[in-house]
Amino acid sequence: MRRLAVQSLACLIGIASLAFGQPSPPPDPSKIQVLIITGQHVHDWRGTTPILKQILESTGRFEVRVNEEFRGAGPETLTNYDLVVVNYYNRGDKDRWGDRANAALEAFVRAGKGLVLYHLALGAFDGWTEYDKMSGGNWRPNNGHHSARHDFTVDIKDTEHPITRGLKSFGVTTDELYANLRWQPEGSYHVLATAYDDHTLYQGKARQPIPGAGIHQPMLWTTEYGAGRVFVTTLGHGPDEVRESGFGTTFARGAEWAATGKVTLPVPPALAATAAPKFRVDPAWPKIPNGWQFGQVSSVSIDADDHVWVLQRPGTLGPEEKSKAAPPVLEFTADGTFVRAWGGPGKGYEWPSSEHGIYVDPKGFVWVGGNGTNDHQILKFRKDGSFVMQIGHAGKSRGNADTENLNQPADAFVHTPTNELFVADGYGNRRIIVFDADTGKFKRMWGAFGNVPKDDPPNPALPDAEPQGASQFVQPVHAARVSKDGLVYVSDRGGKRVQVFRLDGTYVTQVFIGRECKAPDCGNGTTAASTAFSTDPEQRFLYVGNRSQARVMVFERRGLEFLDSFGEWGSAPGQFGTLHHMAADSKGNLYVTEVTPLRPENRRVQKFVMLP
Repeated sequence: MRRLAVQSLACLIGIASLAFGQPSPPPDPSKIQVLIITGQHVHDWRGTTPILKQILESTGRFEVRVNEEFRGAGPETLTNYDLVVVNYYNRGDKDRWGDRANAALEAFVRAGKGLVLYHLALGAFDGWTEYDKMSGGNWRPNNGHHSARHDFTVDIKDTEHPITRGLKSFGVTTDELYANLRWQPEGSYHVLATAYDDHTLYQGKARQPIPGAGIHQPMLWTTEYGAGRVFVTTLGHGPDEVRESGFGTTFARGAEWAATGKVTLPVPPALAATAAPKFRVDPAWPKIPNGWQFGQVSSVSIDADDHVWVLQRPGTLGPEEKSKAAPPVLEFTADGTFVRAWGGPGKGYEWPSSEHGIYVDPKGFVWVGGNGTNDHQILKFRKDGSFVMQIGHAGKSRGNADTENLNQPADAFVHTPTNELFVADGYGNRRIIVFDADTGKFKRMWGAFGNVPKDDPPNPALPDAEPQGASQFVQPVHAARVSKDGLVYVSDRGGKRVQVFRLDGTYVTQVFIGRECKAPDCGNGTTAASTAFSTDPEQRFLYVGNRSQARVMVFERRGLEFLDSFGEWGSAPGQFGTLHHMAADSKGNLYVTEVTPLRPENRRVQKFVMLP
């Protein structure tokens, strides 16, 4: 973890305390005047206070003094300050500040000044109602706990607030993840960042009930009190933790915002967020001819000419619509003009009973697979629909060890440099299997984490059984894509994650997608339905279709850092009802298909135009 460049504690320990009522030196009018109130704590206030002071003063924006005895203080103590930072925790009534000091702080903030509450200051002053209102959330009896200290990621939720604008999600090392605080009414506080509280880490020893596998807990937030602004951080248990760059950056920017309402301090380059692409939906795309009706639209692919190939399921139409059914495979130009259509049962091959995945490879061959019960094959065609090759046979799968047959394959991708077909296999099996794209000869296969894919129970595997997820893929293994730099991105939809591998199946890393999503409150509880890459030369961005949370999520591809998302449940343009597969064209536009239970049914493919 990158640390802030902070002077050693030995150099800082001589900071003088400011007793209440003692006249202050003339303030520097060009700087924000800060008073840190400390002097009593169950944590290492003597170690953290000098570092907090140094974090602020090292920006050149603040002038900081420290008060180690605020009990009995009054408004005269706060007169010269723009901001108060509380690094204080009272052990009992004897360590309370008293009514006069309490009233002074309330009046200070209410009049338009700033307040920063740091870490366990949220546990101070139980019974002081106005302090609770300023805090937004508090550690109180029967409200407030944490698992063992551990590494976790702080996810930025409000990318437009002055404190967090331009800041990417960041990791912290062996810190306390505060959970189950007592919160003021919703709307009285504003959450800037959260972290996922993994309930397995409590090992059955949580102080308060923790239903479910885990929940995202607020880490940074703001409140308003009168005309004043309050910034709250739960991070920074001790000296090591407050030296971390994520803490220091948010602490300093939060302090400036609390004092002034603005943030001028820059985000360090290592913490700067990458600007995510933005999109707008084209509600008129495509132009469907002949009065044809789509069934569920399962998949989409883009060919070398930027033509869009759509796979839909005529068999999902009702009896009254059968006569209007479009053929399963349709080709459109980028502007939505219809080119041709074909597909369905034919001589020499076994057409799937439930069309699922379509992929057009760089040589112009069209691959089609299905997820019907006996769809144990994948088909290869030319663009005109003429049959080329079939891998596997309907109803013949012998399970995950079978190298000749598939079992409800969900998706395919051809990696041109090695001429290999990568198949997400899929609904019946739980593996990635690789064939020669010309001959169909088996080459290799693997499961989650590069493990041998097995039929052994539990099947399906349990997505939340372990902190790192199941050791096998959790059906359906829904999509596979290979980047230009030779990384295989697997959409483990049932496992609520995207796993990344090298071409030989060596595991690299993973990112969870909506792990908090649980059925029936969140669709069917599966998320990572598909991936697509941005089409810039470096493929900087990874798009992930989140099925049950109805949104497309945008990540920085190499670091898997979450950047942005769009979409919500619904049937209007730009909304999603069970989004499925997606693909990007050479201009960066994104095409997303839907197989929906909504009414009206979203039997469609939507085009999202990338904004300049």
